[in-house]
Amino acid sequence: MKNIFFICICALFAFTGCTDDDDELLANGDTNINLLPNPQPNGVINEKLFEVINLDYPGLEKVKEYYEANEYYYAAHELLKYYRNRSDISNPNINLINPSITTFDQNIADQALEHRFYVRNFKEKEENGKEVYYLFDKDKKIDWTYIPAEITDQEFKSQTHRHQWMLPQAKAYRVNQNEKYIQSWIEVYSDWLNTFPCPEGTVSKDAVQWYGLQPAERVLDQIDIMPHFIQSTNFTPQWLSTFLVAFANEVECIRNN
Repeated sequence: MKNIFFICICALFAFTGCTDDDDELLANGDTNINLLPNPQPNGVINEKLFEVINLDYPGLEKVKEYYEANEYYYAAHELLKYYRNRSDISNPNINLINPSITTFDQNIADQALEHRFYVRNFKEKEENGKEVYYLFDKDKKIDWTYIPAEITDQEFKSQTHRHQWMLPQAKAYRVNQNEKYIQSWIEVYSDWLNTFPCPEGTVSKDAVQWYGLQPAERVLDQIDIMPHFIQSTNFTPQWLSTFLVAFANEVECIRNN
């Protein structure tokens, strides 16, 4: 599993880092960037993080040092700094220097704030020239089992778990610098992860959330999602550990199936 994950995590390493505007942001922003944050207990970090990354990877020396000193929070903090500060890389799929977003994607991002999730090829209606997507709320919670009464196509259920609204939210954050988009992403993805823990071994067709193209499409999008959000103050060491462990589980699921 570790070899497969390493290939994918290298994609994240290779595709995440500072561009010119990030360098300016860092230079004009947090003047205490080299100071350690207040200590946090090890329990706030998912320690599986240190099993799925290569602690001997060049640039992760401080991560390894803190991990071996049993300082998991500071180790994750250094890993987050590594992602934020690398400048010798490029992701051809995204443009962080001059970010842009289409009207279509902006609509998707905004509706997702209200738990109206974009599911490809499905919409509730059109209003004022824009698509309106189905609301996944029930009793003030996200209802991941929701299927509109008029829809009999199994594809709706499958597409729901590909999280096709999350990359548009990442783009919207990068363009607008509004923290509500990353807060929404963290809230919704955390809820989904808690609702659908990664199964071990072979996945049955009944576990549609982890079957077939669902994890594959999520992994591909997450490689682009992370660099859009990485500079946010809401992207904490705690969330980094959650996100990367989940990413490792996605990769392992693909490998096993």
